[in-house]
Amino acid sequence: MPPDQPLGLGLDVGGTASRWALADRQGIVMASGTAPAASGHIFRPDAAAAFDAMLAAVSAGLNGRPVAGLLAGITGVDDTGPEAAALAGRMARAVGAEPRACALANDVALAVLTRFGPGEGAVVYAGTGSVAALIDRAWQLQRVGGMGHIIDEAGSGYWVGREALQWLAREIDAGGCWPATPLADAIAEQAGGNTWPDLRRYVYSDPRANVAALTRAVIGSADRDPAAADVLDRTAAELADMAGRLLDRVTTVPAFALMGGIFAAHPPLATAVEAAFARRWPSMARRGEAETTDTTARAGQLAAQAAIDGAPWQSVDWVQCGT
Repeated sequence: MPPDQPLGLGLDVGGTASRWALADRQGIVMASGTAPAASGHIFRPDAAAAFDAMLAAVSAGLNGRPVAGLLAGITGVDDTGPEAAALAGRMARAVGAEPRACALANDVALAVLTRFGPGEGAVVYAGTGSVAALIDRAWQLQRVGGMGHIIDEAGSGYWVGREALQWLAREIDAGGCWPATPLADAIAEQAGGNTWPDLRRYVYSDPRANVAALTRAVIGSADRDPAAADVLDRTAAELADMAGRLLDRVTTVPAFALMGGIFAAHPPLATAVEAAFARRWPSMARRGEAETTDTTARAGQLAAQAAIDGAPWQSVDWVQCGT
């Protein structure tokens, strides 16, 4: 690599973990790593401290490597608010880049931007949260869902775990004890016991992350437990319905992609959502296999390119650049 080849930093800041990659203009990754979880909800001192800890970990991982540009996706960030530009500047200082070459967006926008060009396709994401989104030909981000687990996010990992817990609670109420079924056993194993104190401690010690993690119990028992299979069937229906609300209000795009940990962990769910697309939008093609949302290498490539040539996404209102 020529010594003056610009390197871009792609950063995906999530509520479970954060990931980063330093890449050149051709997309060759020079370094990569993980960092602590964080979010754009820096309204409390502990959340702001978590964000700073994430930045410190990324900076340490870079080990002095020069960063010509930064493109970050941050869960929970209000990418149209003034705090987003301030965060971009804060991140620029942490990694030693010029603020004007650093931009951030919501993690949903980053997932679409690194997968499709404007008008090329829609992304259906299912991980801890859920959302469907696309970038239209006018470079406007169109999205449905993604409003957080308290409001909705049906079809997400949190929703799957909560549905399983509601089933379990009603079974306990009906029978007076913990049921002896594959799904109940899997939940007990993950919760560290099959008593109410065990379940209460597990759920309420970290509600969003621990409830979403129960997706593993549901997926692991779905082939042996009709209750778990029912939860996953309803998950596929919810994700397809979410995509329908997006595509009903915009011009249909030619392709779609499925992203997120749930699709990667349970391929039959991806198959079911793909079948729903085929019935409703037969002209749309699925692009690629279901994948996790490690978009950092492509984001780093885009940041490296934009540092020299500029990029159309830098001027749209859902991307904020540092000042």
